[in-house]
Order: sequence, then C-alpha cells, then structure tokens
Amino acid sequence: MGKHAYLIMAHHRPDLLHELLEALDDTRNDIYIHVDRKSSENGWDYKTRKSKVVLVKPMSVNWGGYSQIECEYRLFKEAFSGGPYDYYHLMTGVTYPLKSQDYIHDFFDAHKGTEFVGFDNKEDYSFRARYYYLFSEAGKRVGLVNRAKWRLREYWLEIQEKYHFDRLKKAPFRNIEIKKGLAYVSVTNELVKYILDQKKVVKKLLGHSISGDEIFIQTLVYGSEFRGKVYDYNNEFDGCMRIMAWDDVYGNREGHNYIIQDLDALMNSDKLFALKFEGKDGLALIKELKKKNGTNNASIDNHTNL
Repeated sequence: MGKHAYLIMAHHRPDLLHELLEALDDTRNDIYIHVDRKSSENGWDYKTRKSKVVLVKPMSVNWGGYSQIECEYRLFKEAFSGGPYDYYHLMTGVTYPLKSQDYIHDFFDAHKGTEFVGFDNKEDYSFRARYYYLFSEAGKRVGLVNRAKWRLREYWLEIQEKYHFDRLKKAPFRNIEIKKGLAYVSVTNELVKYILDQKKVVKKLLGHSISGDEIFIQTLVYGSEFRGKVYDYNNEFDGCMRIMAWDDVYGNREGHNYIIQDLDALMNSDKLFALKFEGKDGLALIKELKKKNGTNNASIDNHTNL
C-alpha cells in the first residue's frame, strides 16, 4: 500500500473541510492544507486521528490570478519535502471523495505510475497565455473598482489583438503548446518533481496570464514525457477521475454546485472525487454520501497531528 498526500486549497466553509478531513483520515494519507489569508471565517478545525496534517503558510489567493498557481506550488513543495508519496491529490476544500479510502488506494495501486490529469480538447485556450493581462489578481468582476480594472484589461487586450501581439511566437515560448483542463489532479512523485523543477519557466509563461491554473499542469504534461502516462487524454473528467456539476440538469443548480437530486448520480459514478458542495444542499448531500458509500472513515476525536 502506497502513501498518499492530499493537497487542499480552502478559503471558506470550514464545515465542509471538516467533512473532507473525516473522509481522508487514514494512516496511509498525509494532508497538507492551505487556507487563504483573506479568509475571515471562524471554526476551522484540522483535527485528525490517523493522518498527519500540515498547515501550509497562508497567502492571498485571487480567482484568475497567478496567485492560484503560486499557492499550488507552495502545496506541492511542502508535500514533496515531506514525501516521497505515490500520489499527490490536489483539490479544494469543497471537494468530497465518492469512494472509501480502501477503494481509492486499491485503484491507484492498480494504476501505479499513471498520471491523472484531465485535458479539455474542445477549444483552443492559448489566448490565456498569448497576451499580457492587466490586473490579473483583481478577482471576479465584483464592485466598482474591479469592474473598472476589468474594463481596462479588456481595452488593453483589444489593442494587443489589433496589432497581432502574440507572446507564444517569441522565444522561449514558441515551441510551447498551451493545453487546458480541470485544475485538480492526482499525480506521481516523479511528475511533482518535474513541476517543481519548471517553476521559473511557468512564472515567465503564466505570470501575466488569466486563469492560468487551468493550463498550468496540462501544458507542462503535454510538452513532456509524462504525456504518454496520462490515464485518459480524450476525456477531461475520466482523465483526472473527478466529476464536477457543470451541467444545470435540474435547472436550479447555482454556482455549479451539487444538489440533493444528484445523490443517485454521485453514488453511481465511477469517479473518485466530486466538486463542488458549497451550495445549499452540499452538507446534507455529503452526509447522505457518507451513509450510503462508506466514505466516513472515522469520527475525529481531540487528537491532532499538527
């Protein structure tokens, strides 16, 4: 049985993180947690009975900005120094496993050496790195200041497009092919080492990108020997063994969050992890999954490995 590292990026909903930690609490797992420095929520609880928990030095992480990649690097570096691990699972704090830890470990033991990185091959996403994006750390288009930053960014993009500016046609990027997929992955120790070794290149390539976290690992993998080790290159969600509530099947799903009507679909899924559960039904849905799928490994007591 191999040792696994879970790398969790959280910024709110300590109640959901608590459920996730319960599900991951296993002697075969170490858990690395980053909580956004901007988080103002109380009630964070990192207690486990079986898993070692490491809190990674917090930083401010902004949607769409390079800070998302920087945070991932912080988690990878911390976990790699505590390894080696057979697999590193990158996820958010509003994710939940759909299978027991025995099932998950058996699955990865059976596919040892395979990289679980999802690729979205439907469109060309190179525009995310082709141009310089002003105010990439502005976050979402909320509030007067951020809306103004977005408008300035759009104006600057229009100028770059008009004059056919393209960073990817210049050295050292002209031979790099941009690929995109779900940001959350399960990867081997060897790939994590390669990712860490490529940090300077990634910073130069994606330091002024937009939503670079979704092209970061995919681009590195595609341009390396690891491409041939990907579990499924043709299906984004099979490739990373994760399922996400993109489609509004019921017409009332807000923010791509699972709702209680999704219970049967989640129980019958062959994927290992699902996101997101931060909607109104999320906590109740997780509790139902715990009862039916046996994902609750143990009740957490007052012992902690911090």
